[in-house]
Amino acid sequence: MQLTQSENRPLSLVPPPLPAVRALILAGHVDTASLLDDFVIRSGLAPVHARDDEPMDQAIARTRPRVAIVDFDHPCATSSRLPELLGAVGARLLLCAALHRNAEARDRALRTGSLYFPLPITYRDFDLVLRTALLL
Repeated sequence: MQLTQSENRPLSLVPPPLPAVRALILAGHVDTASLLDDFVIRSGLAPVHARDDEPMDQAIARTRPRVAIVDFDHPCATSSRLPELLGAVGARLLLCAALHRNAEARDRALRTGSLYFPLPITYRDFDLVLRTALLL
């Protein structure tokens, strides 16, 4: 195999960057969304969000996330359609909840075959759960 190059461009064996892996964040509170955004960015993923008044199915189709991190205080967290819509685009569901809703969120995760983590959470624990979800 012979590599050639034009006279005006240097030869590069580095492949072009891949599109960032997207994580859809659906949070019930701005502070929770900000925390999750920071964690997702630190983990090397690109956080994406639904637009104002955008239906859940359209947000999922538009963003085509690899993972959706859904705060149990968000209205769509208990939607029976959510796991199906995410599965249609190949995304995994990660549910999270503050201490007062931990039991509910954990039960919902078990029923839907999703992963769950409590809030507050350390970045190290979050990254472990996120990477587990991406491997499944």
